[in-house]
Amino acid sequence: MVMTSSELNELNRKLPELKKPELNCALRNVIASHLEVLAILDGHEEAEKNMTRDYQTMKELSETLKRENERLSGLLQKCTEQLQMRNNDLFGRGTEKLSEIAQEEEIAEDPLAEEAEESPKAPVITSRSAFSDHKGHGIRKKGQREKDLSGLPVRNIYQINPDQLNEQYGTSWYIFSWKKYRTVECVPSRHYVQCVYVPVISHGMCCREIEYTPYEGKPLPGSIVSSSLLADILYSRFCLYVPYYRMEKDMAAEGFRLTRGTMSVWIMTFTDQCFLPVWQYMADLLKQQDHQQADETFGRVINDGRSAGSTSYYWLHTSSEFYTGNKIICFCFELTRSTDHLREFYGDDFKGKITSDAYAAYSLYASERNGSVINTLCWMHCRREFIRAARLLNSSKLREEELETFPEFKAIELIRRIYVEENKLKDLSDGERLKGRQKLVKPEVDAFFGYMHSLDSEDPAFSEHLSSAIRYALNHEEGLREFLDDPQVPLDNGFSLCPAFSYAHDLLISA
Repeated sequence: MVMTSSELNELNRKLPELKKPELNCALRNVIASHLEVLAILDGHEEAEKNMTRDYQTMKELSETLKRENERLSGLLQKCTEQLQMRNNDLFGRGTEKLSEIAQEEEIAEDPLAEEAEESPKAPVITSRSAFSDHKGHGIRKKGQREKDLSGLPVRNIYQINPDQLNEQYGTSWYIFSWKKYRTVECVPSRHYVQCVYVPVISHGMCCREIEYTPYEGKPLPGSIVSSSLLADILYSRFCLYVPYYRMEKDMAAEGFRLTRGTMSVWIMTFTDQCFLPVWQYMADLLKQQDHQQADETFGRVINDGRSAGSTSYYWLHTSSEFYTGNKIICFCFELTRSTDHLREFYGDDFKGKITSDAYAAYSLYASERNGSVINTLCWMHCRREFIRAARLLNSSKLREEELETFPEFKAIELIRRIYVEENKLKDLSDGERLKGRQKLVKPEVDAFFGYMHSLDSEDPAFSEHLSSAIRYALNHEEGLREFLDDPQVPLDNGFSLCPAFSYAHDLLISA
């Protein structure tokens, strides 16, 4: 038992009075007490070592958990942004107008919440005036019907029954005028068998010979296909996007059996024989133009020699938006998205500028041509990066002056100013457009990139999408500035993204 301090003081006071046996006993007690103290101190030292070791382990674990928490927080933020972007893609509006982005935030955040909270009853419409509060929906503008019907042929039918009129009015009636009623009629397509007879000629004096006169109406010898049937199949498949199996069922309901395999073989046969030479001629003409636009998108083909689900690509090449002649539009199908397609399509003789997005294949192809090919970039894609970043902000409840403080909206506004000035120059000549770009557009471009250089893309306060948008603009500044020095280079690649497809469709319809 460890001696207390009072016991030690008492022993020290009585020490001169103690005899030898008592002194020995007291000394043993002191030694025993000291040994016990040493044992306790050794235990404390070991415990302190264990505590220090445990503390270090906990500190390391804490640092590991902190790093893991930061990683998971970043991952959660990224997933949240991706989910919000997905909701925007699925339920939000497709607009890229700055004034409408904030208005769509509430829809994109929770597309089902508003529907669950508000389920108004459908209004009962009792008169035509009930449509007056719906922005003109249902009210036809003056002259609109004539415009709607102007593209249709007219068939006049005079409906009269003299016997019925004699019975009603006697014989003293006559036609004062005609009252016209108009309807739009639809004559459904009807397949029929056309039998063409050509003469079989017998000629000669002594030995009669039989010869068949040629029939030139068959596009494919030995087949029942006609030009009109093939044209109808092509239009249904590639303009109306009707699948083969639906065309097959539609014909079967009419009593005509034509398999989807036969239709597919016909299309492939005539593509090689008739369409491929035309496409090659157009492609050769296109490559003679020194300003091009290009784009590509993905798709899946059921059987292209690879495993199911493999991704294929469709490439589009077209004349520049500012080309004043007939536009040329060529589509190409490829198994991959590699630069090999550009090398094969343009070859080694093409020299000029290609406007596209920032996909690496275009810049790689341009770098391989050592300056004979220049890749100009698209401001629409640059703006889209900031649009995506702006959609992540909860901006529906912010005032306009508050929105202007966000880099996302400020960048969009600066790009909008570039478009405002550029749109004024679209219908001018090349020389006037070049002067206008240098005077009006270039200052706006300089202001945009000046703002981009003032931002730090690694700022932790920025979202990943905003940082990516800033890096996109800065990394492609040279390509985005190319249009300023060449009036034939468009500001963006929008013509190949949508109008080119519409242009090709209009040409097909008019043909």
